[in-house]
Amino acid sequence: MPQTKRRKERRRDSRSRISQKTPILWEDEHGREHILQGRLIDISVSGAKILVPIKLPERALVTFNCAALAVGGRGTVRYCNATKAGFEAGLELSNGTGWRE
Repeated sequence: MPQTKRRKERRRDSRSRISQKTPILWEDEHGREHILQGRLIDISVSGAKILVPIKLPERALVTFNCAALAVGGRGTVRYCNATKAGFEAGLELSNGTGWRE
């Protein structure tokens, strides 16, 4: 049986798995803002993965503020992939999320 190579982890910060609902504000290609309910799947100091009901465009501006965990920020969508539960979007937040391990 052939061995599969694992991709090298490129993230600078370790991720923590969580599951917390949070409102998501995102901006479309025309500059219009939209609000939707998302769920944080994991988070790190500089990024987060969220589950959302629609496909968000890559490089779209996104803002979230999860009061329950005292985290949030503004950043961009790095990827958005379909799953059985919706779409998983990876967010990069240049000014950080406020997350502390």
